Amino acid sequence: MKNFFKIIVLLCLIALLQPCYSSAQVKGNLWTASDGKGTISLFWAPAKNAWPKGGWRLERIARGKTAIVANGIGPAFDEAALSRVKPKEASGIKDFAAKIKKGSLSPEELNAASVILGLNAIIDPVYGHALGLRYTDSKVEQGEIFYRLVALDASGKSGAVLQSRKIDSHRSTPLPESLADLKADISAEGILLSWVDPKENSVNPTVAYMIKREDSKGGVSLLTQKPMFVSSKTDGSRAINHTFLEEKPPVEIELTYRAYAVDIFGRKSAPAMIKVFSPDFSGMVPPKLTNIKAGEGYVLLSWESNKNPYTRSYVIERSYLYEGPYEVVTPKGLAANINEFKDDDVRGGTQYYYRVRSVGLRGSMGHASQTVSEQAINKGKVPQPEGLKASAGHSRVRLTWNAVSFPVAGYFVERSSEGKSKWVRMNERVTPEPLYDDFFGKQNGQKFSYRIVAVGFDNKESSPSKSIEVLQPDTLPPAPPYITDVSGRGGKAELKFSPALPEEDTAQFLLLRGGSINDPGLVIGDPIAGDLRKVEDAFVEPGKEYWYRMVAIDKSGNRSEPSRPMVVRIGSPDIPKPVRPDAKLMSSPFPHMVISFEAPPSGLVAFVLFSREDGAWKKLAGPLSASTQVVDADLPSKGKVQYRVIYRSGNGVEGEPSDTIEVLLP
Repeated sequence: MKNFFKIIVLLCLIALLQPCYSSAQVKGNLWTASDGKGTISLFWAPAKNAWPKGGWRLERIARGKTAIVANGIGPAFDEAALSRVKPKEASGIKDFAAKIKKGSLSPEELNAASVILGLNAIIDPVYGHALGLRYTDSKVEQGEIFYRLVALDASGKSGAVLQSRKIDSHRSTPLPESLADLKADISAEGILLSWVDPKENSVNPTVAYMIKREDSKGGVSLLTQKPMFVSSKTDGSRAINHTFLEEKPPVEIELTYRAYAVDIFGRKSAPAMIKVFSPDFSGMVPPKLTNIKAGEGYVLLSWESNKNPYTRSYVIERSYLYEGPYEVVTPKGLAANINEFKDDDVRGGTQYYYRVRSVGLRGSMGHASQTVSEQAINKGKVPQPEGLKASAGHSRVRLTWNAVSFPVAGYFVERSSEGKSKWVRMNERVTPEPLYDDFFGKQNGQKFSYRIVAVGFDNKESSPSKSIEVLQPDTLPPAPPYITDVSGRGGKAELKFSPALPEEDTAQFLLLRGGSINDPGLVIGDPIAGDLRKVEDAFVEPGKEYWYRMVAIDKSGNRSEPSRPMVVRIGSPDIPKPVRPDAKLMSSPFPHMVISFEAPPSGLVAFVLFSREDGAWKKLAGPLSASTQVVDADLPSKGKVQYRVIYRSGNGVEGEPSDTIEVLLP
C-alpha cells in the first residue's frame, strides 16, 4: 500500500460512524447532502466485501412513491467521471469491476481493494463517481424524501439495502461545525496549530481538516495538499488538541492561519482563524565550536560564525562540571561577527567546560552548543613561601606562614629530624590554608626542622621555603595525686591530698568536681600550689553529693590523669543570726512599710516575717538572696506590726531569727 496511515484512517471512519439501515438491511452507510437548490449529493460506504455483482439500484422515495434514479451503479458505471480520472486509475477501476462481476476476488483481496479504492473515493469526488460510490441527483422536487440503495446480484435480483435519512432538496444541509479553540505554539520546530475537534455528526460526518495560511504581504498557501483526516473517537466524546505542524513557515512576518472542518462531501465549515508573528529561530542556532586551547593564564575558545542576519550576538557560558551549573561570562554578549573568546579569568589546573548560545534578533537565546573543556595553565612560576613561624604546644607544633600572592591549590609541609638530611612530607594532600598543626605523642624534648612548598592548581611546585627549627617541649605528664581525706561539714567540701612520688614533678594541682561517679567533672577554682595539701570548695549546696578528682601539673604544664574519685555529701552550713531589720512607715503615695535588712551570706536565702495583733508570724517575702529591702503594703488601720528576718540553707534548715522590730501604727 502506498499510504498505510490513510487506510487505517478510513477503516476507523467506517467503524466509527453509525450506519443507517433497517432490520432487513446490512451494515453500511448512505449519506446525503442538499445544496438547497434541488441537487442532492450521495455517498455510500458498503460493508466490507459487499460489492454486488450487478451493482446498485438507487431509489428515491417521495410522498410514499418510489422512483428509480439509476440502475447498475458500480465501478466504471459513470463513464464521464471515469474519463476524468488518470488513465492508470481508470484502468484499475475497470479491472476491479470485471473481477467483481466474475467473482474472482477472495474476501481478503476484496477487502483490501475496498479500503484502497474507498479511500480515493473519499479524497476525490470524481474518483468516487468513477468507482460507483458517489452519485449526484439533480432537479429533485421540493419536499421531504429519502433514498434506498439496493444491492443487485448478477441476474438483477435485489439483495441488501442501505437507506438514507430523510432530506429536503430545497433546504440546504448545514455545513460542518467550525473548529473550536484554535491555538498556535511557536518554536524552533515550527508553528504547531491545535484545536478541539467538532462535535460528532452522524448525518454528514467531518472526515478531514484543511489549513490555509496567509501572510501580511498577501501570500496565500494551502498547507493541507493531501487530506488531513480526523482522529478516531472510541468513546463518542470530542477529541481534543488535534494538531498540525508547519515545520518551515515564513519567518519575520505576521501569519494568519485558517482551519476548516471538511465533511464527507468536501464541504468546508466556517474557518477558525488565528494570527501569529513567526520569528526566525535559525538565528538562535548555536555556532559550531572549532577549537579550544589553554595558554599561560588563559583559555581560548573558537567557533564558526552563524552568518545568519538574524543572529544578533553570542553568549559564552562556563562551568566547573560538565553537567553544570553554567555561569554567563559574557553578560553583554559578543558581536555576531566575532568567532573567538579569550577567558583570562582562569585558575591554573582547573578544568573548565564551555558552551556558546546564539542570541536572536529580539534578544532570545537559543539552545547551547556542544560542550568543550580544557584545563587552565598557571601564568608564571609558583613563588617560594615566606614568613614561616612555629609555635610549639604540648601535643603539636603549629606552623604558620604568609600566603603566596599566586593562585595555588595549597601547601605541602616537610619535616626533618635533628641530625638527618632527609625531608619527609607530613601531609598527603595539600593544605589550602597557610597553617599546619604537626601533632605528636608524649615527648621529653626533641628538635625538628620544618619547611613549606607551595603547589599550583596545575600541580607545579615552588622552591621550598627557608627552614625553621623547633624544640618540642617536655610532654611526659606526672603521675596522678591521691585524695587522702574528705569532709562535708559546715556546708562546704574539704579535701586533703598528696602528690605522687617524686613530689618535685608536681608544680600545681587542679580540682575537678562532677555530679556522679561517671562524670569526669570540670575544673573549679584556680590552680592549687604544689606545696599545699588541703583545699576547700564552698560553692556547693547542702544535702547534695559531689564527686571530686585531683590532677597534677608539672613545670612544663603537662597534666596527669585524674586521681581516683571521692564522694562528699555536703552537710548544713553554719547559719548566723540575722541583724535586726529596720522598718519605716511611709504615707505616700499610699500607706506602706519599707523593711530594710542585710543580704544573707553566700549559700543562704533570707525570709522576711511579719506579725500582727494575734502574735502569729507569717511570711512577707522570700526566699531572697540579693534583695535587701521589701515593702509591706497590707497594713492594718491601727495597732502594732512586728518584723524579723530568718536565714535558710539550701537543704531547708533554718537558723535563729533576728531580733524583732516593732512599729506602732497611728
